[in-house]
Amino acid sequence: FDEIKKENSKNALTYWQKKRIDSVYRYNSKFDFLNAKQLYAKVNRDDKKKSLRQIIKQDFELFTDIFPVLLVNPSVCSSLFELKENLFDIVIFDEASQLRIEDTFCALIRGRVKVISGDEHQMPPSSYFNSTDFSLETDDYDDDDDSPEKLRQEVIIDLANKESLLDYASDLNYTDFYLDIHYRSRH
Repeated sequence: FDEIKKENSKNALTYWQKKRIDSVYRYNSKFDFLNAKQLYAKVNRDDKKKSLRQIIKQDFELFTDIFPVLLVNPSVCSSLFELKENLFDIVIFDEASQLRIEDTFCALIRGRVKVISGDEHQMPPSSYFNSTDFSLETDDYDDDDDSPEKLRQEVIIDLANKESLLDYASDLNYTDFYLDIHYRSRH
């Protein structure tokens, strides 16, 4: 088992290094005025620092080949990366019981596979600093109206009023997986 684990690690590292080198060569042949080393240098030819946003915009594929795993919060994800469906292979949300849907929705769209991790018994997102409560209500439909449009609207409103991302995912019938061993526990 240990040999298989070592071989898998070696193969993953070799694959990543080749992908990174190929991406740098591709970038360098595409842009004559700026090579990949200059793009990531602290100071470019004009003695101005390039912002992370500029680097990502210049060549997103190069950025993700050099940095295949990105750790960002949902608001940074929204500000740095293009709003494009399935931009990333996997998007992981930890402590989802403490995340609001409206703060995470744009990051959810960017992931092909969404992993939402959390404990339903933890405290929900705090609304201590919110000045007013906002809720979605619909008075546009008659109470006797059971049209598909009204039912659809009610489902959307119900999901939008969920307290956390974890509640939202639970109601959308995401598949539940439970830990066999808790990583903070000896038992």
